[in-house]
Amino acid sequence: EVNTDGGAVAGGRRPFPIVLPSETERTKLTLQREGLDVLRGIKGPIAPVVVIGPYRSGKSFLLNQMLGVSCGEGFGVGHTRKTETKGVWVWGE
Repeated sequence: EVNTDGGAVAGGRRPFPIVLPSETERTKLTLQREGLDVLRGIKGPIAPVVVIGPYRSGKSFLLNQMLGVSCGEGFGVGHTRKTETKGVWVWGE
């Protein structure tokens, strides 16, 4: 399934979702056009970094630290039990 309601890819340094959980079916994933467009637009080599772990264990914070960005600029970091980042994301510059 591909999300087709995404707009043009905005430039700049920020995270883009590639795959998100389906809003209607709990066991399905949905491709996100914006993130796929970011991937297609990459010229040159890339360096995948994968961080996997239980929720609220600091994955987004770690990625922000590695990128040298604040939690407000980078991957969402929260102070509640609500999950901030679900699915598969890519950092666009």
